[in-house]
Amino acid sequence: MQTTQPLLLRPRRVKVAGLGLGALVFVLTGLWMVREGEGPGWLIIGFFGLCLLVFLALLLPGAAYLALDSDGFTMCSLFRAHTIRWADVAGFEAALPDSYGLNHEALAQLMNQYKAASHGA
Repeated sequence: MQTTQPLLLRPRRVKVAGLGLGALVFVLTGLWMVREGEGPGWLIIGFFGLCLLVFLALLLPGAAYLALDSDGFTMCSLFRAHTIRWADVAGFEAALPDSYGLNHEALAQLMNQYKAASHGA
């Protein structure tokens, strides 16, 4: 794989949409509970309503991605981007918010290839 060219990875939309659908089911269940006079339905509506809004926001263009290039990587979640240079990567102390359609091992290998290529640049 060519690791000198910038690469943009995005979360799987099907996964995000599925999580949003699950949140919608809980919101509808909460509405049914409120209609039946059960107070905890309001809590369910509030929590899963917020979850639903987050999942809908993640479906918008530019809301979430992982950009790899020879200088480092930029991760973006809910329109907040953070760039880390390869020179600053020495170990692991944090996590990415998604695996961007790859399994974890494949993503780690891809990022390691970009990091290794940056040493030769």
